[in-house]
Amino acid sequence: MTVSKQTFKIKLPFTMNEFRRGQIYTLCRMMREDVSIIKHSRSKDGNLVRTESIKELNLSPFIPSAVKSVIPTKACIVEEFSTSIEAILEEDAIALHKFTEFVQNDEHLVDEHFKRIYKKNSHDCLTVYKNKYYSEKSFRITITTKVNTDPNYKVEDSHVKEIDFRTLKSDISLLNVGSRDYTGDWHGKFPIIYVYKTVEIEVNVFGLGWVSSKINKGLSEQLLEFQINLIKWYDEWKNLSDDELEELENDMIKKFYKKIN
Repeated sequence: MTVSKQTFKIKLPFTMNEFRRGQIYTLCRMMREDVSIIKHSRSKDGNLVRTESIKELNLSPFIPSAVKSVIPTKACIVEEFSTSIEAILEEDAIALHKFTEFVQNDEHLVDEHFKRIYKKNSHDCLTVYKNKYYSEKSFRITITTKVNTDPNYKVEDSHVKEIDFRTLKSDISLLNVGSRDYTGDWHGKFPIIYVYKTVEIEVNVFGLGWVSSKINKGLSEQLLEFQINLIKWYDEWKNLSDDELEELENDMIKKFYKKIN
């Protein structure tokens, strides 16, 4: 058995609420024609919002050619099982955040009060990919996502790669994006959230252990591409209402829904 595990941490210039809204828009816009939605449900219990989805998709676009040349085509067809749980702040707490997010450190009491409330807002997601044609014992992919506002949060993986989103793309500039300027010390201009993604690939096929790291690299690049688009398309989604985003999401579900008998 060969396991490839990688965790990256990236700071994004959003509030948790903006991240939630931007995710919906970006996911809808990036949805590929070869993806089928089998299930999508959302429920709310107090401040917790739980979203569950099952999709059928082809991982081939994210797998290097060297890997695809030695594995069966069917090995790329997977079902994606995703569960996310968001802790949503009350409106008054969100307003408090907006009022205090740029408070100086010497105003200690106000700053501590803000942190104590705002840490309640978080986003957790577990995504598991299972191959439709091969045993889970042979091939398994797990992606764990944790989003919060705590700069001191520690993940279990001690080898965390910290990434500056401004340096992710060499062919486009992410220093000035639409109405936002990310040059210099942008941390003082915008709120900050921390996104942790852990990608774990397990391969238990004789002679193919080496493909786990290659697949990991391809999937990690796709996850980072999503964060880039979240930033790049900010001006497109920032003023959309929750009702408009819900309508956009419902249209996506209808378009890609696949009925399973």
